[in-house]
Amino acid sequence: MNQKKNQPHQKNRRQIAAQRYQKLQREGRAFRKNSVISGSQSSGVTSAAEETGQLKSSRVMLREYREHRQKLYGGIAVVSVALLVVLFLLFQFSGSISTRLLVADSTESEQLKPQLVQRIEEYFTAKPYQRFRFLLNERALTAFLQEKYPEIEKVQTTDFAGFAHSQISLKVREPVASWTIDNVRYMVDKNGATFTRNLYPHTTIVPVIDQSGLPVSGDGRVATDHFMQYIGRLVSLDDKFGLDITDVIVPEGVAHEVDVRLRDKKYIAKFLIDRPPAEQLQDLAKAVQFIEKKGGGVKYIDVRTPERVFYQ
Repeated sequence: MNQKKNQPHQKNRRQIAAQRYQKLQREGRAFRKNSVISGSQSSGVTSAAEETGQLKSSRVMLREYREHRQKLYGGIAVVSVALLVVLFLLFQFSGSISTRLLVADSTESEQLKPQLVQRIEEYFTAKPYQRFRFLLNERALTAFLQEKYPEIEKVQTTDFAGFAHSQISLKVREPVASWTIDNVRYMVDKNGATFTRNLYPHTTIVPVIDQSGLPVSGDGRVATDHFMQYIGRLVSLDDKFGLDITDVIVPEGVAHEVDVRLRDKKYIAKFLIDRPPAEQLQDLAKAVQFIEKKGGGVKYIDVRTPERVFYQ
């Protein structure tokens, strides 16, 4: 009788043991013949090779989980950085461009924009890596534009204007004087650079009256660079000293001098291009005040000599 009563319990124990063994097999921790079950499920017991053992404590499993999480986060970080780099490159890439002239809109400026875009595309074709804005050499691009369009003073900014699109802002030379030779009107800016297209139609331009017959140089400049720089600076600085130059005359037979007419004045002023224009304008302003107090009546004022003013 006792044996019959114990048979169901033995059967249940065998079934439970079989189920546990199957579970251990699925988890890779089943006992195999001629093998050793290593590890420990107790966090308080440290066993040899517990990292690779079949039985692992909660402490070991927690450490493995942390290591797995660190690897996962590291992978996500690498992918995120790579994605940011790609987005940055796309943000900086100038697949297409447009231009903006830093001058009041006019018919001539609007007609010039497509030509400038074509010229810039030629530059990028020769140097494709500079389509990325952070690699763009603005000085080199400015020089390339000036070869064909000398009225461009410089590349001011290059801005993001949409996906793979950039807008290049160009500063345009503002003329302060003009010189007409052989029916061609050359504009002169404050730096002495010459050009023929005026994009400031409403600005005041002082005419240079050429009585010397100076030739135009091969690069399109009138006379020498030094001569043109002097005229540009002379005309652009007159407001600073309360003067208003209306004409600049290049006298005949003189290579390093110019005569200047002032508004509402009957006399002229003689300048030397080898002396800084600001110093001569300062001397002229003082001389004008002195002569006006005396009632005028002079033919010219000579400020060519440093610290000396002559008049007649």
